[in-house]
Amino acid sequence: MMMIKVIFDFVLLSVANKVTFFRNVITQMTDNPNFSVPDVPLEELTLAVDAFEAAIIDARDGGHTAISIMHDLDKAVTLKYKYQAQYVDRLSNGSESLILSTGFSVSQPSTSIDKAILSVVTGPNAGSIKMLIRAIPKAGAYEWQMSPQPLPTHENVWETIGFSTQASFEHKGLTPGQFVSFRYRAITPTGVTDFCDPVTTLIN
Repeated sequence: MMMIKVIFDFVLLSVANKVTFFRNVITQMTDNPNFSVPDVPLEELTLAVDAFEAAIIDARDGGHTAISIMHDLDKAVTLKYKYQAQYVDRLSNGSESLILSTGFSVSQPSTSIDKAILSVVTGPNAGSIKMLIRAIPKAGAYEWQMSPQPLPTHENVWETIGFSTQASFEHKGLTPGQFVSFRYRAITPTGVTDFCDPVTTLIN
């Protein structure tokens, strides 16, 4: 059975709803004794959300520059909350009540979605690869991970290298001649799937 984990459902929210969600997390984590030293300080999150909300207001006139700034800040603050969610996930160790005490949402064990097969192909440039899968129904986003070990045996050797809303992901900057393992999981409205079986490939 899948362990209860933090779900990154906030990546699917509208910009206005993100602000509401983000501020609630700050409120819930303030003076929370179980998460007293967060990876991203709450003061830093507050400043980021304030800037994001101001950019949303500025973008209401439809100006291209203002809209571009809003989208840039959206990506930046969302990334901070992904890091914070990983911190909560790490300390909560599968405790639903601890996760919910921070304002983040929890996944629910589900066997309705089968693991899909991951394909890893050589990218257009040296040291790049592209991961391809068949889209999972109702998936709002995908989390992509890699490990420098050909046959990873521990979770701590996996590194999240990105998220996407598409059923594909390109990663660059790898060392040619090295064997690297890759995997992914889907983020759905009801939770996250298990990670797929790892695929190991030789980087060209």
